[in-house]
Amino acid sequence: MGAISAACAVVLAAAWLAIWIRDNHPPYRTPEQVAADVARYRADRLTQQTIADREACEAIWNLTEIPQPRKETGQ
Repeated sequence: MGAISAACAVVLAAAWLAIWIRDNHPPYRTPEQVAADVARYRADRLTQQTIADREACEAIWNLTEIPQPRKETGQ
């Protein structure tokens, strides 16, 4: 009877371990998913840079006067 109880305990422990691994395993990402994430990140960065460049150009375009370069004072 003790051997059956021990075998039953081993089977239950193995089943519990299999369920735990299934529930706690991080999701596997395919290389295509990783490439898509990288492309999305790069596109977002490019969009942010384009918006910043456009705002800088608008700020320059909307200047009321052209700033004069600083003159050297010789100090």
